[in-house]
Amino acid sequence: MTSPLINAINQGNLADVVAALEAGADIEEVDAHGYAGLPLRSACFHGHLGIVVELLKRGANILAISYEGIGAAVRAAVRGRQVETVRILLEHGAELPPGVNLGLSHEEVFRAQLVATICQRSRCEDAAGEEPSLPDHELKEFFVSPEELERLFKKPAKSLGV
Repeated sequence: MTSPLINAINQGNLADVVAALEAGADIEEVDAHGYAGLPLRSACFHGHLGIVVELLKRGANILAISYEGIGAAVRAAVRGRQVETVRILLEHGAELPPGVNLGLSHEEVFRAQLVATICQRSRCEDAAGEEPSLPDHELKEFFVSPEELERLFKKPAKSLGV
């Protein structure tokens, strides 16, 4: 029997996903093989970006494995032919599963991984109350447009020193 959370994810209904999570649904619900992370993998397979981002914000483990090993969420997105979902996962620090064609160029993969690194560094600096370092600032300016920064950080690019 499918849980209300998985039903909401499969239907692409963000409001019902949020309601299920707030009612105590397990964000790391296990699949039929006993591997955690079914909600995130399901959202990735279907390409429901809003739900993917919501699950990540609420602590879904982007590094959860499946019977195939690392990169379970990325593998699910690839199976569903959800290239934009793959990009979002990489930007959030997902591991690359070996031997999987992601549907992205090497440059796109590098850029997404760079964004993940910059975002992680910025989150650490924000948490520590530090000013952004100049090299990161230059990298952000060179590789990531102000619009992309705003999309990723959900705050105006000016506040990031770009």
